[in-house]
Order: sequence, then C-alpha cells, then structure tokens
Amino acid sequence: MESLQPPSSNHSHLVSVPPSLVARSGQFPPAQSSNSEFNLRLFLKMLRRRIIVVTGVTGIAFAYSIWTALNQVSTYGSSFRLLVEPVNADNKLADLTGEGQSKQSNLDYDTQIQVLRSPELLAKITAQLETVYPGANYNFSPQALKIVRIGETKIIEVSYQSADPAEAKAVLDQASQVYLTYSLAERQTNLRQGVQFIEKQLPALQQRVNALQDELQTFRQRYNFSDPETQTSQISSQAEAIRQQQQEVEQKLLQARFEFSALKGETGTVAALSKAEAYQDMVSQLRQIETQIATELTRLQPQSLSIRVLEDKRQSLLPLLRQEAERSLGGKLADAAIQIQLLEVQKAALAQAEARLDVQTQQLPILSRNYVDLQRELQIASDSLNRFRTSRETLLIDAAQTEIPWELIQEPASPRLASNTDINRSLLMGILLSSALGVGAALGLEKLDSTYHSPEDLRDQTKLPVLGVLPFYKPMEESPIPALQKYWSWLKKRLVKRGKSRRQLRTLPSAPQFDQTPIPPNFIEALRVFYTNLQIVGTKQPLRSLVISSALSGDGKSTIAFHLAQTAQAMGQKVLLIDADLRRPQLHQWLNLTNQQGLSDVISGDASLKNVLIRSHPDAGFLILTAGTVPADPTQLLASARMRQLMEWCHRTFDLVIYDTPPLLGLADASLLASMTDGLLLVARLGKTDRVSLNQALDSLKVSNISVLGLVANGLQYQSFEAYHSYSDSAPE
Repeated sequence: MESLQPPSSNHSHLVSVPPSLVARSGQFPPAQSSNSEFNLRLFLKMLRRRIIVVTGVTGIAFAYSIWTALNQVSTYGSSFRLLVEPVNADNKLADLTGEGQSKQSNLDYDTQIQVLRSPELLAKITAQLETVYPGANYNFSPQALKIVRIGETKIIEVSYQSADPAEAKAVLDQASQVYLTYSLAERQTNLRQGVQFIEKQLPALQQRVNALQDELQTFRQRYNFSDPETQTSQISSQAEAIRQQQQEVEQKLLQARFEFSALKGETGTVAALSKAEAYQDMVSQLRQIETQIATELTRLQPQSLSIRVLEDKRQSLLPLLRQEAERSLGGKLADAAIQIQLLEVQKAALAQAEARLDVQTQQLPILSRNYVDLQRELQIASDSLNRFRTSRETLLIDAAQTEIPWELIQEPASPRLASNTDINRSLLMGILLSSALGVGAALGLEKLDSTYHSPEDLRDQTKLPVLGVLPFYKPMEESPIPALQKYWSWLKKRLVKRGKSRRQLRTLPSAPQFDQTPIPPNFIEALRVFYTNLQIVGTKQPLRSLVISSALSGDGKSTIAFHLAQTAQAMGQKVLLIDADLRRPQLHQWLNLTNQQGLSDVISGDASLKNVLIRSHPDAGFLILTAGTVPADPTQLLASARMRQLMEWCHRTFDLVIYDTPPLLGLADASLLASMTDGLLLVARLGKTDRVSLNQALDSLKVSNISVLGLVANGLQYQSFEAYHSYSDSAPE
C-alpha cells in the first residue's frame, strides 16, 4: 500500500461546547427532557407550512358562510299541545282485573311520536290543506314539523316553522285535526285488531294443548309409563328380584346335578338303595334264608333236601333283588333328571325376564326423553295459551281506556317571528368557524404527516443530538458542474448557429469550475457550525473517520458528504472522501469525475490506490476515491480484509476520512463500515424523511452496537440566516 505524506493536524479553530455532544461510547445518548405542553412557536411554524391548506379551507368555508348569510330569510312559527293521557293516574279498569296498581304511563312516547311523523299521517295533513285551502300555494315541508314530549308530562307539543305565517297557521290547524281524529279512531282500531288477532289464535292454541294432552295420555297407557323416576324405580326393583331368584335357581341346579352325578357312582347307589324299603325288605328275606341255611348246615349235610330247598329259595330271590335295585335306582335317577330339567326351565324363564328388563332399561332413556318432550311441548303450549288469554284481557282494558280521546289543551296561535336575518353576526360567525375549520384541517394533515419538519422535532423524537442544520438551497440539490457544463455546451451551440466559427469559439473562456459556483453565506456558515460540532464531538479523541448515511435514499447524504469534506479541507485538514456506495455510485456524476476505476478495483487488486485518487479540482482541495466498477457482491468486498487494510491506511494517512455509503434500511454496507470507523453520521431530510423508516434504521444500529455521532437536519426552510444562526447556537444544548 502506497504511503502519502500526512499533513500536520491543525485544531486551533475548536471552540468549547456543552458536554452533551462529547460522549462517544457507541451507545445512544440519554433522552433529553422535552416539554409536551403547547408550544406557540411550533404551532405558528405548522401554520406557515400549511398556509395553503389553511387559506384554502378557510376561504371555501367563509365563502359558504357569506352565501348562507346573504340567502337567510325570516321564519315564522307556532305550535299546539295535546294531552295524550288522562291526568288522573288511577286505572280503575286495571283494578277490576286484580292486576294491582297501574303504571305511571302506559304510552310509549318515542314510538308514538314516530307514528305521528309517519308518511300516512303527513299525507293526510297535505290532503286536508289542499281541500281546505285549494287556491293557496302552500308547500308543506314535513321536516319543519317538530313533535316533542314536554319533559315527563303527558303532553305532546307540535310546532311548525315557515317563511309564510299563513302557511304555518294552516299547517298546524290541519295537523291538530288529523291527530285528534287519529287518537280516537286509529289507535283504538289498532287495539281492536290486536284483540281480533288473539281471538283467532286462541282456538288453534287450545286445540294444540288438547292434542298434546291426548298424546301424553296414549303414551302412558301404551308403555305403562307414569314418569321417568317411578319407571326407573320399578325396573330397578324387578331387576333386583330376578337376580335373587336366579341365584336361588343356580344353587338348586348345582345341588341337583351333584345328586344326579352321585347316583351314578357306587356310593350314591348304596345310599339310594339304603332308602328303598322294598329293596331292604328283600335284602332282609335274603339274609333270613342265608341264616337258615347256615343253621341247617350245622346239623345236616349240604345235599339234604332242606338245605337244597333253602338254596333254591335264595337263588330265586337274588334276581328279584337285582330287579328291585335297578327299579329303585332308576326311579331316583329319573327324579333327579326331572328336577334338573325343571330348574333349567326356571333358569331360562328368569333369563328371558331379565332380557325383557334389559330391553326396557335400554328403552327407558328414549321413553323418558319422549315423555319430557311431550311435557315440555304441553307446557309451552299451555304457557302460550295463558299468555294470549292475558294479552287479550290487557288489550281489552287498553281499548276501553283509549276510548278517551286526546285533548287539545293549546290551540295553534298566530305565528310569531322565529328568526331574523343578522348578516353581520352571521359573517362574524362565518369568519370564526371558517378559521377554525382551516386550522383544524392543518392540524389533521399534520397528524397524518409522518415526516420531520424541524430540528427540534427530529431531536425530541430520536433522542439524538442534532450536530448540523443545513438550510434548503436548491442549486445544491443538483450537481453544479454538470449543470454548468450543460449550459456552456448549449451556449456554444447557440453561437455556432449564429455563425461563430470554431476558431472564434476557441477564444471564449473555458467552462466554469465548481469553485466559481456561488454558494449563499448562510449555507457556508451552517457547514462551518456543523464541522465545529463534529470537532467538539472528538475533543477527547480526534475524529479521524466517519460514515455518512441515511435511512432511505434522497435525503442528501452525498451532498453533505461532499460539502463537509470541502469545509474540513478549508479548515486546514487533509481530507479523503470515499464513495463507498458500490451499488448506485453518484459522487462521480455529481462532480463530473471519471469512474473507470475506484474503490472496488483497489479492493479487488485491479488498480493501485495512487492511480485512482482524484482531487476535487486541479488547483487545491481534498482527495476523492470514487466507487469504481460496480461489483456483483458489494457487501463481500466491503467486509474483506483488503478493505480493512485500506481503511486503516487511510485513517493513518489523512486527518479526516469521510465514507459516503448506501442507505441503512435493507443494506448492511453502512453498518459494516461504521463498525471500523469513529462513528456514523445520520442524515435526515426535513419534510421528506419518514419517521418509521428512521426509527427502523436506528433500531438496526442499536442491534449492531454502532456508535452514532448524531444527526444532520438537511433542507430546513429558513427565511434568513439570522433565524438559522439563532437555532445553531441552541441546537447542541
């Protein structure tokens, strides 16, 4: 990296400043105390900004008020009053029905007033006017007819206003007659119609109640159903009895089966035969014969006749004994089998009864629901029937009461003057109201406006110091050199058309340079104050590098970067201005410089730094490093190690290095460079910069922990340098 001779630093022009601008810890300064009360000066500035809106709205409103005042006419009005309910509050008919005390008022006055204003009654008034006054040119206006209730009384007042007193009197006379006729006929007719409607509905309701009662009776008889609770209790009792019987049958069946099995065994057979009397008798006979044989053998030979006779008797008795045993045992087995069959039949009958109960149990919720539904429908039908009967009685009582007609307690009087034309007062009110509308419209637009309009607003909203306030200067918004050169080229073309030769054109002076462009003194003074505030920020540590950016494009950051570099160079510093906007570089166009090679080429190694550094103008001035070739990925180049090396060399070589970067929102270029410099300077265009965008940019800087030096308010509309200078003295506070 080539080295350049750094100039000697000269800070003899620094002045003292309040310590609020000295903090450079990388954090945002604490919020400054702001007065939220109404500020007359800011209010007047707002009015001056919105003078076109205020003037336009005020002029239109005042013109309308003049037209209204000039077209005012005198109006005449009169009224009459109707007593629409009896003064005596006792309701004798209600007492006869046993319904207790009557209400204070039985009339819905709001609804009654709407009925009186109905098109039907108003049409009757119009028809009466045409009949009674056929030749009169009365243009009855329903909007002018006012009907109100007087306080909490039973009196309704009807009034009418018109430019013709005769018309006002005629309208009220006919309205009073129409309303009195309505009170006697229409209202009572409506009540009678209500009674007739109810009487038509009562037979159907009674029939509905009877049908539901019959249906409920049939339901109970068909299912032997009393009510859900009783039915549930009965089914539970039956189920419990069946379960007990089933347990008893099961026990008996087990015992019978056991006895049947035992009879088939030897032990059971012996036990059964021991209880058979015939069998036991034959066994006794057999034992007697065997005893006789044994006795005879003691004295006779086995072949003797007596012994053979006894043997024959025993042999003849044995088959009979076996037959008797089989007969007795078979009878026992048959009895046991029959007992088992009987118990099984009883068990099956109990199972069927249990199944029927299960079916009833499953049907019980459905039957209960049907029963409850029938009961509910019957209750609803009965309630409706009772309600209609009660309503019929009430309507009959009301109909009897409404037979008392309304009473006209105040007849329409002669119309009196209701309003008189007062042009002076109307014009005065018009001036006041139109002015209020104009100011209100300006305040409304101010609320909808999301931009900053004053340095105070910018400082209070962002809680950041405003280091510089630059007044609006239109020639500075465009590139001075291209504009002058375009003018010079145009001038030469005009001279050629007038017959000037190229040889004569060579004698003309060359195109003016940038230092020949006049700049207003207030703009130069504002730049010096801005530069001084920057130097005050760097009192503890010299400010050698900074990034100038904005929330969005078009806020004038490139313009401020150039003029700040020019001012710093004029103050004796060695300044380098770097166009770090590698996406849409504009600094070279603004200064009419070549941009074939620049910052991007130096970082990528395609160019040497000393070959691309350009002076702002040939004689003197600061050095400029243009952006160069637009790369495919500018962020990657700015974050590279070569960029850091270049920045470190520039910071060592120059007294002040200024980086003109792309906007903050949506791009990381400015944040990357600001993290490697002494801080970031944020430019806000008064009347253009959006509050939301600026707040988003500040939030992103907070996340990145970027040191924000302060703000620059660009484009302030000041009429004189004195007003700007007075603000400059108080801005850092």
